[in-house]
Amino acid sequence: MAKNEELENMVLTQMATKLKDDPQLSIMAEGDEELTKNIVKSFCKARVDEPHKIRLHFSNYIGYGYDFQKETGEAETSREIYERAVEKTKKLAGISHVEQIIADGMEGERFGWYITRVP
Repeated sequence: MAKNEELENMVLTQMATKLKDDPQLSIMAEGDEELTKNIVKSFCKARVDEPHKIRLHFSNYIGYGYDFQKETGEAETSREIYERAVEKTKKLAGISHVEQIIADGMEGERFGWYITRVP
């Protein structure tokens, strides 16, 4: 169970939506987003699990999520950390052997997320 279940659920939903056409997943889930979400949840591993951020690894994809309402314990807010992370990751686009953003966005004023693919 994640420290912030709402954040985990939001990232899993975004991953299921964006990855439903992935060849590995489409064979198992046949395009069903809820089944895709359950498959991703079953096989992913949380490498970072804090109240303000989560990082979920699934196959060669990584889902990142940030909860802007939670304290970070750092000088930066969770939103600032999210915006900096997205900006830096996008700047690295095109460099081989570096993860590439395949989707990013915000859910209202509370959550920020992005998904990367590792070559």
